[in-house]
Amino acid sequence: MLLRGRHFGIAASLLIASLGAQLAPAKKKDKPAGAMDEQKRAIHALNRLTFGPRPGEVQRVTQIGVDKWI
Repeated sequence: MLLRGRHFGIAASLLIASLGAQLAPAKKKDKPAGAMDEQKRAIHALNRLTFGPRPGEVQRVTQIGVDKWI
């Protein structure tokens, strides 16, 4: 039996909805606030606001705090 008219539209809608749910990107997990995030923020700030981090600067900026350093 071939699907015709309204039945074909319903079947196509269900197929598209099921594929859309499977192809949707997964939700990101919440990142825990930790030392690594502060270190990444310090490196990012040093790369953007200076000519890049010099030896020991990342540790100095993480100790001071990125917001206070800026």
